[in-house]
Amino acid sequence: MFLVYEHVSRGSLDRYLDSPHLTWSQRLKICLDAAKALRYLHDQKERHQRLIHCDVKSANILLDDQWNAKVSNVGLSIMGPTNEHSSVTVTVVASTPGYCDPQYAMTHTLTKKSDVYSFGVVLFEVLCGRLCYTLDSKDHVNEILVTTWVKSYE
Repeated sequence: MFLVYEHVSRGSLDRYLDSPHLTWSQRLKICLDAAKALRYLHDQKERHQRLIHCDVKSANILLDDQWNAKVSNVGLSIMGPTNEHSSVTVTVVASTPGYCDPQYAMTHTLTKKSDVYSFGVVLFEVLCGRLCYTLDSKDHVNEILVTTWVKSYE
């Protein structure tokens, strides 16, 4: 399988999270663009089948030279349920640690809420200016910060 994408000169959002040059208006625009893309995937219209992305993360949000956001890796999405109130059960959890909806990780049940949770983590990254995890010296995930952040608000 080959996935072909439009050329995006700035690369992925994760490279810019901690950049002091990324203004708040640019951050907002990026978040709104990504939200609109997810809405398009999730809403069933005429011949368009509802899709669940399964791996929404800042590395999968690509930026062009005008800071327009494009949600990537859509080719790896799965067909969503035919209605809002249904879910899809999958046997393999394919989401990235830190972005994965805890309910999805435990039950292997997907709804569009799984993508919404992951997008919420991306929004938190954009607001905080950092990734939701830390890496060790071998570039393996060392600590998932979402759980630390949540515990600090309990």
